[in-house]
Parts: sequence; C-alpha cells; structure tokens
Amino acid sequence: MTTTLSIRRLSLSLLAGSAAIAIGHPALAQQTIDSDTTDPVATSTTGDLTISSDGSITVTSGTAVTIDSDSDVVQNGEIAIDDTSDDGSAAADDATGVLVTGDVTFSYVQSGTTRLEDDSPVDPDDNDENGITPPDYADNRYGFRLDAGSYDGAILFNTTALVAVRGDDSAAIALDGDLTNSDGDNVIDFFGDIIMTGENSAGLLINGNMDGNVNVGSGSSISVTGMDSSAILVNGAINGSLRVNGILQVTGFADTNPELPIEDDASTPDVDESQSAEALAILERNASQTALTSGDGVAVYNDVVGGVLIDAPLVTEFADVTDQTVTTAAISVFGVGNALRIDGGAGGITIGAYENVNIDEARQALLDDDDPDNDDDIPEYGDYGVINRGQMVSNGVYPGVASEAVSIRNATIEGGIRNDGAIDTQSLRAAATGMYIGSGANVPTLFNRGRISAGVSGSGGDATGIHIDVGANLPSFNNDGRIEVFAISDDSDVYAIRDESGTITEFVNSGIILSLLSDENDNNANTERDNGEPVGQAIALDFSANTTGVTIRNTVTSRPGINVDSIGRANFGQITGDILTGSGDDMFIGDAGPTFGTLYLGAGNDTVDLSQGSVISGGIDFGDGDEQLLVDNGLVAGMIDFGTGTSILSLSNNSALVGNIASAGSLDITVAGSSLTFGSGTDLTVGSLIVDPMDIMGEQVASTLGFSISADGSSVSSVTAGLADLDSTTELEILFEGAFDNETVDQVILSAGTLNIDIDALNASLSENADGTLPVLFKQSVRRDNNDLSLVLERKTAAELGIGKGMTNAFAPVISALTADQDLGSTLFNATTNEEFMSLFSQVLAGPLDAPLAYSRAQNNSVTSLVSHRVDAITSGDDRLQRRFWLQEEGYFVNRDPDDSSNGFDGGGFVIAGGVDAPIGMFDAVGISGHYASARYDEQLGEDFPFDRTTIGLDLYFADRMGALEVDGRIGYAITDSTSERNINFGGGNRVVTGDWSGTQLTANSRVRYVMKMGKTEVRPFAGFDLVALKEDAYTETGSPALALTVQEREAESLRANVGFELSRVFTSGRQAYEFSVPGTFRPRLTAAWSQELLTDDYTATYNFDGGQEFTLTSEPESGAAIIGGDMTYENEYATIHAGVSGTFGEQTEVYTLRVGVGLKW
Repeated sequence: MTTTLSIRRLSLSLLAGSAAIAIGHPALAQQTIDSDTTDPVATSTTGDLTISSDGSITVTSGTAVTIDSDSDVVQNGEIAIDDTSDDGSAAADDATGVLVTGDVTFSYVQSGTTRLEDDSPVDPDDNDENGITPPDYADNRYGFRLDAGSYDGAILFNTTALVAVRGDDSAAIALDGDLTNSDGDNVIDFFGDIIMTGENSAGLLINGNMDGNVNVGSGSSISVTGMDSSAILVNGAINGSLRVNGILQVTGFADTNPELPIEDDASTPDVDESQSAEALAILERNASQTALTSGDGVAVYNDVVGGVLIDAPLVTEFADVTDQTVTTAAISVFGVGNALRIDGGAGGITIGAYENVNIDEARQALLDDDDPDNDDDIPEYGDYGVINRGQMVSNGVYPGVASEAVSIRNATIEGGIRNDGAIDTQSLRAAATGMYIGSGANVPTLFNRGRISAGVSGSGGDATGIHIDVGANLPSFNNDGRIEVFAISDDSDVYAIRDESGTITEFVNSGIILSLLSDENDNNANTERDNGEPVGQAIALDFSANTTGVTIRNTVTSRPGINVDSIGRANFGQITGDILTGSGDDMFIGDAGPTFGTLYLGAGNDTVDLSQGSVISGGIDFGDGDEQLLVDNGLVAGMIDFGTGTSILSLSNNSALVGNIASAGSLDITVAGSSLTFGSGTDLTVGSLIVDPMDIMGEQVASTLGFSISADGSSVSSVTAGLADLDSTTELEILFEGAFDNETVDQVILSAGTLNIDIDALNASLSENADGTLPVLFKQSVRRDNNDLSLVLERKTAAELGIGKGMTNAFAPVISALTADQDLGSTLFNATTNEEFMSLFSQVLAGPLDAPLAYSRAQNNSVTSLVSHRVDAITSGDDRLQRRFWLQEEGYFVNRDPDDSSNGFDGGGFVIAGGVDAPIGMFDAVGISGHYASARYDEQLGEDFPFDRTTIGLDLYFADRMGALEVDGRIGYAITDSTSERNINFGGGNRVVTGDWSGTQLTANSRVRYVMKMGKTEVRPFAGFDLVALKEDAYTETGSPALALTVQEREAESLRANVGFELSRVFTSGRQAYEFSVPGTFRPRLTAAWSQELLTDDYTATYNFDGGQEFTLTSEPESGAAIIGGDMTYENEYATIHAGVSGTFGEQTEVYTLRVGVGLKW
C-alpha cells in the first residue's frame, strides 16, 4: 500500500479524478486500467488500483473489483455487470461491482460509474392486464460492498459518481462490516448519485458498526424504486453522526400517477360491482398498486451516538454562521414508508445529540469580541438528537394508503427533536400523520421552528400533525413555526397535536397552529356523501390523556426580527382548533395572540389566564373542579361553562367577554373597567356581581354590562345574584342575536337579594348614543321593580329611522324576511347609526323604482336625437328629393342622486340606429328606422347591484318644411330584456339574488320649429313633446330564499313638453385645387331647451318576499329638466357626417350624451 495514509490525511471532499496520483513509496505494484477489459481484478494482485476515466471493467457475474489487501483504489471509469450473457440467460445473482473483504486497511474514491443492470422485466402483456406487477430481478447484487469483518478505511463517492443497481435483496452500497477511519472523522462521504431498483433493497445499506460519521452530502441523490426498499437503511451502530444533505426519493409503486375517473367513484379501493367496466379496471389497478408497499427514506435501527441531521441552510437568525451548506436535503416517499424512521425494537436504541460546531464557534467568537452589542446576534441553537432542516414528504398517492412522514419508536433521543425545515404528509381516503412518536420513544423536548403538515382528502382517515402514542414520553413541546392539518372529508378528525401518552406537561406556542375541516363534495350522484357540514372534529391540541396537569402558553416569539413584513405573520402565537386537557390541574395562559376554538378543560382545578390583548374565540368548557377565568386586557367570545365547582370570573383593564355563561356551582363575577355581555341563553345564578370602573393609564374607564335578546325575540339573558353592586358609572348595552317581528320587549334582566344600582344613570346610558355604540332600531330603557331590573324595548317607526316615505311600506316586510336569515337580521338589528341602518336596509330592497323609466327615457331621447338629426339634414339641406340611408350611434351616461324614495343609480349605455327615407307625397321625407340599445347601471347606495338592459325597436318618422315652418314626428315600439344581480353583503357573507324579466315600450315625439334668418345665422324656436310608456312583466328573483323578491307587473309613463331654441350657421367650402376635394357645408348648432313633465302620478311597484305580505313602493317623478347641447354637421353631395354632445339636468337626474353618425345619399 502506497497512499492509504496520505489520502486519509487529505480532505476526502477534495479528491476527484486527480486522486489517482500516487504519494509515497510503492510497496506493491501499482496498476492503472485505462482501457476496456472484461477481466475482474483484485488488489492482492494489482496493489493500488486506478481505473481511469478511459478505463472500464465489464463482467457478467461475480465481482468486478476485489479489494482484498491494504490498498488505495480510485474508480474514475466504469464498472459494469451486464444483465445477460451471450446465450441470453438471466442476470446473475450474487454479483458485486466492488467488494472489500479480508479485514484490510484501505481507501476507496469513486468519481465514475458502477452499473449492475437487469433489463429483462416481464412484459406487461404477460404479467397482468394492468401491467403493474414489478419484474422479478436477480438477487444479492451490490454496486459497492464492505464484507463482514473489521476495517480501517475511508470511502468517498464524488459528485460525478453513479451507482445504478437492479436487483432484489440488494443494495447500491452495502457496508456489512465494521469500519473505522483512523485518520479522519467520516467513514463514508457520499456526494454522488444512486439509482436502486428492486424489492427488499436499499440505496445505502449499513449493517456493520461505523466508528465515525456517515455523510450523505450536498448534491447527492438516491432514487429507490421497489417494494419494501429504502434509500438509507442503518442496521448497525454509528459511533458518530448521520448527516443527510442530498435528495432522496423512494417508492414501491410502479406508477405514482393514479387514474381517478370523474363519472364513477373510483376514489375508494373497494371494488363495487355497480361501477362501470372502465371504473372497475381502474379500481382493480389501484387496489393492486396499494399492495406495493414502499420502504423508508432514512431508516435507523441502531444507536447513532452523534445524532441525526437532515441538513439545509440554517434558519434566518443564524445567517451570520459561516461554513453552512448551500443545498437543502429533500426526502420524498410515495407509499406507506416514512421519510425518516427511527426504531430500536424491543431493546431500544439511543440517538445522541448532534454537535453544531460551527454555530457554537460563531457564538463564542461574538462573545469574545470587544463589542457587547453583538453578543445576542446569534442565539443558542440547542443540542438535539434529531434535527431536520430540510424537507421531508410522505405521500400515500393511492386511495386507502396511509402516510407518515417521521416515525420515532423505541428510541431515546438525547436533547430532543428540532425541526427547522418542512415535514409534510398527505393521503387519499386514509390517515396522514406528519410525525409519529410511538411506544418506547423517550424525547425530552420537541421544538418546531419550521412546518409540520398533514392533509387528508376523502373519508377514511384522520389527519394528525404530531401524534404521541401511548407508551411514549415527551414532557415538553415548543412550537415557534407552523403546524397545519386539514381534511376534506365527511367523517375525518384532524389533530394538530395529539398526545395519547399523557406526558406533555408544558406546551408553549409562539407560532401558528391550524386545524381545518371542510366537507367533501365529490359531485357524484352515485355516492351518498354528505355535501353539508363535516361531522368530524377539528382539534388543535389534544392533551386529554394527561392526568397530572398541563400548562399551555400562547405567547410571543423569542425569535429576533419576526414581523408581518419579514415572514408574513405576526410575532405571537395563533391557534385555530379546539383544545382538550385531561383530569389534572390545567392552566391555559394567553399573554399574546388569538385562539380560535373551544377549550375543553378536564376535571381538575383549572385556570385560564389571559392578558396583553390575547383572545379566545369559541368558548371555554371547564370541568367539575374549582375554576378561574382571569382576563386582564383580553377578549373571550363564546359559551363559558364553569361546571359544578367554586369558580371566579374576573374581567379587568379593558377586557371583554361576550357569550352565554353557565354555572351549576358557585360563581362570583367582578368587572373592572371592562365589558361583560351575556348571551341570550344565559339564565345564570351567581353569588355576587360586582361592576366597578377602573383607572387605566390615568383615565377612569367605566364598565359595561350587556344583555342579549334571542333571535326570535322571546327571551333575554338574565342574572340572579345574591349581591348585585353596579357602580353609578356602569353602562348598559343591548345585543340582538337575530331579527324578530315583535315590536316590544319587556323582561327582567337582573334580580338580586341586594340590588345596588343608579336607575337614572343606567337609563341615561341607554338613551345617549353620541358615540354610536347602541342599536338604533329600538328605543331602550330599564325599569326597577323592587330588586328586579327589567329591560323595556320599543321598535322605532320608519320615519324615526330616517326611512323615506317611498320606502316606508317595506319596513315591516324587510324585518320579517330577515327572520329567516339571522346572520343578516342580527347585523341589521345591531346597526348603531341611522346611516348604517339605512345602508343595510337598502340592500334588501329591490332596485330603484324609477331606474327602468329613466333609462327608457334616456334611450328614447337618444333615438329621438338620432332621428331628429337626420330630419334636420332633410329640412335644412338641398337634398330633400333624395333617398338616403343613414347610421348613427349615441352613448350616454345617467346619474340619479339618492333621496327619500330612491337609492340612486348611475351607469351608461349606447344606442345604434339606422334607417332609410325618401320624399313621399306632401312630405319631404318619410322613413323607417331600427335601433338597438344596451345599458348597465348600478345602485349608488349599498353593495354591488348591477342591472343590464337591452332594447330592440322599430320607428316610423316623417318631416316636412312649409316655408319657415318645419314639422317632424316619430312613433316607435320596442321590446326590452332586463337582468339584475342584487348583492347583499353584510352579516358574515355575500348573498346573491338575480332577476330576469322582459317588457315593452311605446314611444312617440313631435316637434314644430320656426326658422328665422339673421344673415348667415338661423334661429329656430321650437316646441314639442316626448312620450314614453313602459310595461314590464312580473318576475321572481332566484338565489337566497329569504331575500328573493316577487315583483308584480309594472307600468310607468312619462309625457314631457319641450320648448327651446336652436342657433346655427352654415359655412361653405368650395372645390379646391386638389382633384379629390369635394365642396360641402359645415353647420355648427347650439340647442337650449326646458323639458317639463306633464304626468304627476307617482311611480309604483308591488313586491313580496317569499311567503311574506305584499308591499308597494313609490317614487315621485322628476318635474322637469334643462337641456343644453352642441352639434357639428358636415354635408356634401355624397354623404353627411355628424357629431354632437348634450346634457340634460334635472332635480335628481343628469344625462350626458355623445353621438356620431353618417348618412349616404343616392
């Protein structure tokens, strides 16, 4: 051996193809293979061996290279064991690319390729009709194998190294012997690629004991396909660390893309004879695939003294640490296997703490410098036995295949577990678990700084983020990252953390915990799956197995620099889902952040202590012990049940509690500078109710007592107390839980053996609403009868609420309709200002009553304008004896301000009109025209309420000029089609109702003008009328049942008299020098007029909600409007071109128009 010691003294990561250079003095011959050979070799013959990049060894069986003497071997070329011999026989069993044997001292460096092929899979056509059973490969095949025995050496696979093996009961790299590296820390460094295919096999198999570190380094990859095959399988002990920084992928499936038909329910593994033949074939194929169980990404079954690290760059607070990896480990398992599995079996194993040398050295360097401000720049990382900084994913893929990303069983993890990376798992109709800590696992702490997630699609299994099973031990848990579980299922439960061991006694959350359930809707008429609410439980923390007591803290993170801008979340803990504790004395401490869910506390003496703005939204169910709910600057919303013990409720320092309260034991309540609102279901007996103000930051803050009225108005929350002492500063508030028809309420809300109150002050708090905090729908007061305090409510009239006379008739029907939608009803009833009430009330009404007629008039005016300009061309031009085709377009915008009878509206549209006319008889022109009009408008108040309206019409018109007198007229008939979309957006959601209806409109107009000339200027005073008669069919809206309106047939007419004048002048252009120029005339014109409405009856329409009483709304017609316009017309012997603008300005309505047109003569 010539270079063993020298190579070991080098950093193995620097060795590549050049490592073949010999250093030292040869004791044996040295051989370099730089060409192709089919002869196997052994170092006992060659001495040190180098296979150059041009060299190769190809054999058909046995071992290609045997290291059976002290030697250094460098493999830069190719070692191949062909799959078949010349006679076509199958690939050989017991084949090895490189074998180390005989207890030698050695080094092995590979930058080349080792291949053991077996290209003779069974043809799918001969296999089974689905073609999914894996082929039967040859057995006991190895790319590199360390034989049983004891060795001193080092193994390096460089980044260009590839080991590809096909074989059952095989391995790409197998370390069956014990290995020590006397000259280095690492016994094996792997930076290359492994492709392993076959059953019961492994990419890297460690059966011997490793006296040193095992490093699967940056840039490496291990891909394993085969039933019960793993990427890294550790059966021997490692007296060092196991570090993985590569990409590992494992599957037992022949195909990881299952086919799930849409029309048939093939998303369950059970074969159902009612399915179609195609679906049955897919079901059978999927069922066959589920039998192909996968192995694990990394499986550890023995001690690892130096810990297990799944590596990646350090998290942000350690950014200043040098010598970090730049790549992220990614372990993906498709099937039932684990991304990481640690299992010591019956005897148990120990995983020691991983040494983070670079972090410790960086911290010490800062502590040693002269600037004390730098000392905290790098926090302590902690010593953990298992650390994940990378990504670990387990995916069941096929229906019915459960997935579990990390599994710890029968093992002591010294220092605990730390997750800085991602641990994700998902399943289809089967259980999914992010991390499982099973029986025999002893983990002192678990710290999550990264993400742990589990998801289930379809019924058939639960989703669990972390499951601590019976027989495990995990006393401490700290979450500063994200734990998220979800299920789209009818019957699944979800648990972010489930401790069935009962050993967690301290849980701290400064991160995010999400437990989410949504109902499965498979859109399949062949299944009976519920399309309503899911029936499972969404549990954030399940500590119900604990009998000694657990402390749960939701708090701020200790991580530096965390904020919404930096990482997308606040710096405090957030919990979504229910929390369960056991029979011990439990404590929930919330000193920051919200908890959205119900706390179900066990039978012990429990305490909930909230402060610093923390929130519980969902309720608290105490057990039967002595309970305390202490809220100091916090918020609680939901049902509070104090059970049968002796309990205390204390609210102070701007705290608030809203919800039903129950107690079957003894309860004392104190409220200081805070708000307590009893839900309508509260019928509570307490020992004492003490309500006082509190000095908060130098300001005296009064307390508020709130009482709730049930959704149907039949009951009001009430309290019976031995002593009720309400300070004179106490204010009362009323909360409505829904809408009801009752116009009055008179019920006892407080009864006491001793009642100390200031009745005048309480009534003053109900009558004064300067700060807009009291509902405006009812007049509110209280009355004292001996030791009883009663609440008296009287509903205000429509006028008192500011509802205009045109909408008054809708007041009672709207309230009745909202009794069927209590979310909307409660929002309306709790409106605290008239403006807010009207904004909500107006959303429930139909569209503005005068809008259809306003747009019919605007469309009619546009048609009239277009036809009139054609008529003007006839009466003013010299072509009265010509036939003419014309086409014009006009766009308009209408704005109607809101008032007592209308919510107002605005929007625009266009009209395209075309016609043909000619002189007939005594008339200069008689013509026929057609038009198409389209408009969209929306209410100005409330939410989005678009209307779309289209009109198609036919018109007849005439014009005649008799000296200075000009007469013209038009009559038309049109059909209309309208649609509406009413969006009611309050009360916790958007309700949508739509309408679709048709109608007709009859229109007519006439005009008489007199022409007066003043030189080249013409003045035309005129008078005329416009008639619009609109009829719309009845219709019923569709959508939200409580809010859909039935609208009866409607009619509306408008007859307007118009007087005004036109001022115009003609400019003539003669023929120019250019041959193509044509002489013509330009005619600018100004128009001013007044349009007076002659019909004064109100517009009316009758409506009713589903099953409700009819009501009629009214709207006054606009009395008149001023009209101002300007136009320009160019005319020559071939055509007329026209453009103009105008505005109509009424008391409430404004209309702006823009028109263009062209006419052709022949």
